[in-house]
Amino acid sequence: LTKVPEFKSLYDSDSSVRTLVDQAKKVEGIARHASTHAAGVVISRDPLVEHVPVQRAGGKSEGDLTTQYPMGQLEDLGLLKMDFLGLKTLTVLGKTVELLRDRGIEVDLEAVPLDDPAAYEALRRGDTFGVFQLEGGMTTRMTIDVAPDGFEDLIALMALIRPGPMEMAPDYISRKHGRTPIEYMHPELETILAETYGIALYQEQVMQIANTLAGFSMAEGDGLRKAMGKKLPEEMAKYRDRFVAGCVEHGVSPALAADIFDMIERFAGYGFNKAHSAAYAVIAAQTAYFKATYPVEYLAASLCSELGNTDRLVSLAAEARRANIPMLPPDINRSGVEFRVEESPEGELAVRWGMAAVKNAGEGAVAAIVEARNATPTGAFRSLEDFCEAVDWSLVNRRVVESLAKVGALDGFGPRGSVIDALDEAIASGQRHQKAAAKGQMGLFDLGEAVQQAEPRPLPPSSIPQKQLLQWEKELLGTYMSAHPLQQVLSTRRPGTSVIHLVDRAPGQMAKMIVMVTSVRRVTTKSNKTMAILEVEDLTGSVEVVAFPDTYERLSSLLYPDAIVELTGKIDLRNERLQLVLEDLTDEIAQAPVAAIPAKTIHIMLGSADDHWSDVRLMNDVDTALRAFEGDEEVVIHVPQDDGRVVQLRSRSRKVHWCSELVDALTALPGVVGVRLEEPRVPALAG
Repeated sequence: LTKVPEFKSLYDSDSSVRTLVDQAKKVEGIARHASTHAAGVVISRDPLVEHVPVQRAGGKSEGDLTTQYPMGQLEDLGLLKMDFLGLKTLTVLGKTVELLRDRGIEVDLEAVPLDDPAAYEALRRGDTFGVFQLEGGMTTRMTIDVAPDGFEDLIALMALIRPGPMEMAPDYISRKHGRTPIEYMHPELETILAETYGIALYQEQVMQIANTLAGFSMAEGDGLRKAMGKKLPEEMAKYRDRFVAGCVEHGVSPALAADIFDMIERFAGYGFNKAHSAAYAVIAAQTAYFKATYPVEYLAASLCSELGNTDRLVSLAAEARRANIPMLPPDINRSGVEFRVEESPEGELAVRWGMAAVKNAGEGAVAAIVEARNATPTGAFRSLEDFCEAVDWSLVNRRVVESLAKVGALDGFGPRGSVIDALDEAIASGQRHQKAAAKGQMGLFDLGEAVQQAEPRPLPPSSIPQKQLLQWEKELLGTYMSAHPLQQVLSTRRPGTSVIHLVDRAPGQMAKMIVMVTSVRRVTTKSNKTMAILEVEDLTGSVEVVAFPDTYERLSSLLYPDAIVELTGKIDLRNERLQLVLEDLTDEIAQAPVAAIPAKTIHIMLGSADDHWSDVRLMNDVDTALRAFEGDEEVVIHVPQDDGRVVQLRSRSRKVHWCSELVDALTALPGVVGVRLEEPRVPALAG
């Protein structure tokens, strides 16, 4: 600031300003608080307290033991600092090997080929979903452009997808594919830079150049690399003189030596550590190999690692559809806690949905169900009554079983609606049976093994429409399992561009596609106009669509959850994430069988207020609470009047997501006397 003319005159004339600046200079650069490196571990030959002061990360006696010196000072002391990163992908690889072993296939992770032709062919065509570090719009595009032929290309790709090295990607790609000639400033540079087509992509290459041409030791080369990477002018000036002098001793002209230094200085700021890149490339090669060679087991392992992450499970389920991998629904007699691999009725390898991936069915409850099933004589539950008598109801509750029934896990006992209707009676009967057994009050015919078990009592037919069944699946699994509302439309119409293929199109191109709207989020702009952020999906995946104010005003009546539409949008990249900018939309393709389910309504009952202004303040408090739970359910507020009437006010701008946290937030407000959810009656579909 003292260099800014306007401020300098103030600084020179006002002693109080000078005092503030001088005080600020004293604290500049001093750490404001103690932070902990996410993965850094200090390794010492001796007890660490003999070299550095230590403390607890949380203060006092809490938290992990940490050093009081920052990492730079630790390195200056000669201590070894290592970063140990925990990667979920390693768990996925281990689970894949385990699933293959269950099928009698032994695979040694250490022996997985790093140059499998099928894996590289898949990478070159952009089939990167689930491949370590390469999944996603920009990285997939980069993989296609680089077109890796072998492991060295994969190492380079791991470096090129980083924000810094990405600046070198166009030149690298152009040289690799022969569009730009490869030139070396000195013959000895060829042996160092040949693998990266004459580009100093790795930090190690900078060190090698300094070692080979200027006679630096590798330690000095690392110092040069650090000075360049951190752009330390004084340090670089010292190294420049040393580098040029060393090159001259090696027979290089001073002018060429200076040019070479300028070249590596330009690249060093972007260079990536090759050892790091190679380690990541190994994992990328392994995941690409399993995806290409054992796609079903690899997908099942990936699903297992995402239990509880509904958005990711939905993406993986879409990938299964795209790859024509059958997905079998949860089954009380076949599913485990996690996802597993089994043969489908058609004899294909398929992924069986894990019961713990069903919303409201926790791993503990599901594990108790599996344990009870394994303890039965046949290893399976014969009926709903058999299930309810076998399950430990101290670990499993009705909500768990109802959620499993709604997604079809109990379909073997009868129609879904009938199973749900019979639940209360079956659970009560099962609990009575368990209590009687615990007290030794079993009947005469319950003593010992039954000679012949009675046939299960069949359940009556269910009248619940298919649309409601699909809605349950969407709500509790995050995706449709038994069918998809789009399938009926797509059976008679060309789908246009699929979501999965949008990544193959360049930004700015137009895409026309048939999709289902899954969510609508309305946003008010600074100019007080309304726009919307949509999430839409087809059978291959989902994508975000932005409807700007003019477009939203024109098409808002067609934008609601579960609407099936044909949209036209412009492909765009925002923060490296692919999205569509809505241009036009029509719902003329949607037929009655796939019409949207009416929205649920949340009713909020207010108590009597002392005066009008108390009502106003309470309404503002209610609106603030609702704003934190944006969703798709309508809101109706019941306001009592002085004459005894109750006025119902339906919100035109606020829609929310029904959940227990919303109920807690509303009922905590003084003046709110009740909250309830009204679910619409859905008529049965014709035909």
